[in-house]
Amino acid sequence: LMEMLVPVAVCYIASQWQKCSAMVLLLLSSAATVAVASLLLTGSRGGLLALSAEVAIAGVMFRRKAQSAHRWRLMATLASAALAVLLLFSWIDPGWVAPRLGTIFDVSGQGWAEATEFRKRAALDSLRMLRDHPAFGVGLGNFEIAYPLSPSFASDVTDYAHNDYLQAAAETGLADAALIVSALAVFFRLAFYGLTRRLQSGHGWIQLGATLGCCGLLLHSFVDF
Repeated sequence: LMEMLVPVAVCYIASQWQKCSAMVLLLLSSAATVAVASLLLTGSRGGLLALSAEVAIAGVMFRRKAQSAHRWRLMATLASAALAVLLLFSWIDPGWVAPRLGTIFDVSGQGWAEATEFRKRAALDSLRMLRDHPAFGVGLGNFEIAYPLSPSFASDVTDYAHNDYLQAAAETGLADAALIVSALAVFFRLAFYGLTRRLQSGHGWIQLGATLGCCGLLLHSFVDF
């Protein structure tokens, strides 16, 4: 939830940078800071990756399409918010969250290896399910039921594939997978169309924030459910 709401909040603050009083901006920034800190305090490495991707996508889009004033406004917002988040997070962190998030950079660590191996096996098993039921899959919501039925499945019984795309393909088949790909293509085409013009109004900034939130969720869906 937070990885979808944070970009909306930050983009809204950026749109109000020269319109609101300093006190209002401080209150808005404080709210966004709490939201980001709450995301980090979950210890979700996928959430951290999603948030990082949102920031990266925003940077690329503003570098290419936004006006200079907009770019500097967003950069100032992100820089101040990042500092506040780090201070708040370091104050509230119970002690286990920061080390867990730090493992995202330790690709050779045991925790990373176990998570990667589990997701790899679940992905292969999902592809086997799709191979056995290519047209319409095993049925929407039937992943948990169909997962352990075949002796070819080497993984333990699990409720989800930890990959929304592969699970959707396994449950609904190639026809639905094609529809998902088509829908994503339409989404990305429309989401960033006419961005420079849309950012001239406040609701355009909110639309951008919502788009970035969707991008974060779409990335997170590769490793979670």
